[in-house]
Amino acid sequence: MHTPWGAAQTQRQLGDGVIQVSTASHGGIHLSPTRNAHVHKAWRDRQGWYEEDSDWAVAALTFPNLFTADQAVDAHRLAKEWMPDQYEQVFGVPVLPAESYIRREQIFYRDNADRFVATAAWGHRNYAVGRVPVPPGMVGVVARRGGRGNPGGVEEYFLVPESEYAKRDTVGFVIDEEFHGDWPPASADPDADGLVLVFTGGPKTPYTEVVDGRKVPSTWPVYVLATGERVGEVWRNRAGRWTAYARPGGAHPDGIGQDSREAAAAAPGWRIAD
Repeated sequence: MHTPWGAAQTQRQLGDGVIQVSTASHGGIHLSPTRNAHVHKAWRDRQGWYEEDSDWAVAALTFPNLFTADQAVDAHRLAKEWMPDQYEQVFGVPVLPAESYIRREQIFYRDNADRFVATAAWGHRNYAVGRVPVPPGMVGVVARRGGRGNPGGVEEYFLVPESEYAKRDTVGFVIDEEFHGDWPPASADPDADGLVLVFTGGPKTPYTEVVDGRKVPSTWPVYVLATGERVGEVWRNRAGRWTAYARPGGAHPDGIGQDSREAAAAAPGWRIAD
């Protein structure tokens, strides 16, 4: 049997037209068209597939006689947790925030639609492109007004005390603009206006510093990629195979090793400066 997760490795018939399947990666329950027609339209899958993490609860709540009492209890819990709106339509009872992560998330983003909500974070010594390394005891946060529920929202960078961020709500972390300071942009070395290039492709991930097309003194062996086209903060080689993000500042603390030098030298369209 073919499933949304690949070829079925095991199949177990729970009842007429109700089959539990597993594959190498996942599994779930398949309902025949006749059986699937009995599923409430609020949470019916048109193809009759209900994956094993939480959607299986739909099948269990539709055909409770095919499942154990414990499974029925678990199905109600899962459906409230991850499908509260559909659960309310099917059973006609309200789902409380305490019973549902999705309900808490809906309320959280509704109440914080005009505030900055963290969407990504970095710990000590890490950095986002264009930001200074995160200082000890702090967490670097990129936050969006309205959070993930507002894809086009304005984004800003903040530094948050590590101890405070560790206690964040499971739904999200709201920035206090009066208390949480800005995460400063990286500033170039006054004696060497350089750019750190962080490569995201190729056999290795080299880190290189460019200063006027020549080598830069460093405690680590640093090599200059002297060719390439600059587009804003993104550098691409002529073949378009490697991509690098540029930020002002010094070399990456891990430096660049022999393997990285060879990988950079082998990248089409790039050369290492003499």
